[in-house]
Amino acid sequence: MSKFAPITLALVAAIALPTAGQARTAAKAASPACAPVTTAAVEGQFETFNKAWATKNPDMVTALFAKDGVLL
Repeated sequence: MSKFAPITLALVAAIALPTAGQARTAAKAASPACAPVTTAAVEGQFETFNKAWATKNPDMVTALFAKDGVLL
């Protein structure tokens, strides 16, 4: 390990941490409020997805996703 590695790591952390915090703050401000999630709602979504998946019909599966959705 070079003698500059700890300094480089500290500089990267000093730059990345504030930027990440700013990104979270901006995302919170830009996103609409979400409805509370319940266990029953999650289980219902899984059941719906599993039934569509069981058909082996890609059109039925993709119909469950938002038209402008983004896969991260």
